[in-house]
Amino acid sequence: MKIEERFQEVLEKVKGLGAVMLLDKEGETILMAKKPELEDYDVELFGAQAAVLLAKEIEGKNMNFLFLKGEGGSAATLLLEHHYFLSMYFTERSFAGYAEKWMQELATHVKEEFF
Repeated sequence: MKIEERFQEVLEKVKGLGAVMLLDKEGETILMAKKPELEDYDVELFGAQAAVLLAKEIEGKNMNFLFLKGEGGSAATLLLEHHYFLSMYFTERSFAGYAEKWMQELATHVKEEFF
């Protein structure tokens, strides 16, 4: 299955998921699947900002997973090989473990196709 199809499948399957993105080390969107009611620019900017946070090193170490939650939504970003990132935006509150589970599954598909 092509990665674009897998992103769309996950978007439809994962509860509350509004968008899923693959970003490069600069925070630029390489691939995105999103619900039609969300604005491309807003989703891409959010993903880029999360990627920038994870790209920063502290004492030569990177964090590899970021989870944010708010009153009406949640987001998660995962650092992949070669400083690529997966980012998910949820239109409702979610849980870090749930997001990470789906991101790890997608990471396997991304690794097979890109790396």
